[in-house]
Amino acid sequence: IKVFAISSVGSMNNMTQAAPVPAISRLDGAQLPHSRQSIEYFGFHCLPDAMSSETLEELAHEARCRRAEAKRAVSESADLPYSSRVAPLGPSAIHVLGNMASAALLEPVFGRRFRYCPDASCYTFFEVGDFLETHRDDASNCEVTLLFYLSASPLRPDSQVSGLNLSVYADDGDAPGALLKTIATPQGAIMFGHGSRFWHRRHRLQEGEHIWMLTACFTSEALPD
Repeated sequence: IKVFAISSVGSMNNMTQAAPVPAISRLDGAQLPHSRQSIEYFGFHCLPDAMSSETLEELAHEARCRRAEAKRAVSESADLPYSSRVAPLGPSAIHVLGNMASAALLEPVFGRRFRYCPDASCYTFFEVGDFLETHRDDASNCEVTLLFYLSASPLRPDSQVSGLNLSVYADDGDAPGALLKTIATPQGAIMFGHGSRFWHRRHRLQEGEHIWMLTACFTSEALPD
């Protein structure tokens, strides 16, 4: 998942008071084996309907408010072409990422504590014609990726190359290998995994498609001396 730096995030975040956001439920023991296996084999794990209705409503509302000020993020570079819109996080998203996400979702799976990276996290808006070519994330600020899918068009079952899917590829050295898995990314789901280790892409969104998400990056907390 490519995350784009946003300038003047702090000043924009301080404009509004954070609304109360319900806590994220901690992964239970029954979910852990499948989550760990999925990440080991395919790099990512997706939890459908993982957000409570209150959390989804609050974060989706904040994303809608930020959409009006979102900036185009476009690159035609041969290294990594992409097209989307991005906007700074608001207080609700910062509250979830800074106070809940690591303990509830990441630590149970990976067995260590993580710190969220504000400069590498944002709201991301993929709409018609937008895409993200095959890449791996920068491990220095995005060792583990966490995505909250806040608003998405219904997935058409006959469209494997839809931008509503995330395609994951084997690691063939410095290039992507064979397709490992195509993962649907429906509204209300949470996905997390090793975007820094596994090649992945989001195909170009077709007419009538959109997906808005909270894109967050985490790195391992340093162990005390």
